[in-house]
Amino acid sequence: MTCSIIGILVTAATQDRYGSAKWNLPNLLSAVIEHGSSRSRAAAFFGGVALVISQMGVNVSGNALAGVRRSGFDLAALLPRYINIRRGAYLTALVSIASNPWKLVNTATIFLTVLSSYSVFLGPMTGLMISSYFVINRQKIKVDDLYIGNSTSLYWYTWGVNWRALAGGKPYHGTNL
Repeated sequence: MTCSIIGILVTAATQDRYGSAKWNLPNLLSAVIEHGSSRSRAAAFFGGVALVISQMGVNVSGNALAGVRRSGFDLAALLPRYINIRRGAYLTALVSIASNPWKLVNTATIFLTVLSSYSVFLGPMTGLMISSYFVINRQKIKVDDLYIGNSTSLYWYTWGVNWRALAGGKPYHGTNL
């Protein structure tokens, strides 16, 4: 709550000082540089350095933890001879910096475009999952078979393709749930 109040007060103060509300910190630092003296430029420099350090600290550590848990394990499973969990986490951290995630939330239009692009993938995938659950599986799932990673599982597909479904066969190997 304190951060929100400080943000509102700073934005209100910039509206009086610069003529328009500066809610985005890089825009605020640019306005300080344009309208200030050498002390203001020095303050903007140190503010920019603090912003970079805080963003790197939050994003790199957050992505590295996610990389250790998700991407680090996934990359280690993909190429176990060359990539261990630590290398996978470092690789994830480097890729997270290179992907420029701060550009995705730079303006409201870009942010909305990014969010709407997710619907291109999530809409059909959700439709397939719902139709699979209601039509194919008839609202019955064998939970134990979801965690078996070999051909004895009911949900094991060869090369990711359910050949029984293409052939018109039963999806449950003829067993009743």
